[in-house]
Amino acid sequence: MESDDDELQSTNTAPYAVRHNPPPYLTSLTGCSTFDVPYTELQTDLDNDTLPAFAMVVPNTVNDMHDGPDPAAIHNGDTWLATELPKILLSAAYQSGNTVVFLTFDEGEFGPCSPSARTARTTPPTSPATSRRSSSAPRRMPGTTAAKLYNHYSLLRTTERLLGVRKRLGLARRARSMKRSFNL
Repeated sequence: MESDDDELQSTNTAPYAVRHNPPPYLTSLTGCSTFDVPYTELQTDLDNDTLPAFAMVVPNTVNDMHDGPDPAAIHNGDTWLATELPKILLSAAYQSGNTVVFLTFDEGEFGPCSPSARTARTTPPTSPATSRRSSSAPRRMPGTTAAKLYNHYSLLRTTERLLGVRKRLGLARRARSMKRSFNL
């Protein structure tokens, strides 16, 4: 688990939003705090080809595009991605063919995980936008989309399958895996 801040915290301190970083909430699991590390440690792992089996990068509130269509928020997020994503994609760890990157935008006005989706009558629900990059999986044509509806639980189930986790967490038990659609 990586956070785009120099220090990890269990409370909100701008620009850090703890609500985007699951480990502080997993208080019953031993060792979570050991593996919840600052984003700056990711570069060391990339340089030494010592990535953990799972890493989740959580941008801070300056770079996460949470301010919706605000041009400055989009610009900040795009700039952050343009700077940070190549560091991962050009690393030996990624190039070895054993790494997949899921880039997920979790906001949709009436997304399937949103409470407003249950009350929306005229606007169809939208799925969180997710893009996958993997040096070992065949690339699809640009603009290709999956015909099936996926949500955050689908991403969790897919992650669990890729990591060989047998016991699914919560709603991931019933979610559809993205493994086949993303050729993983």
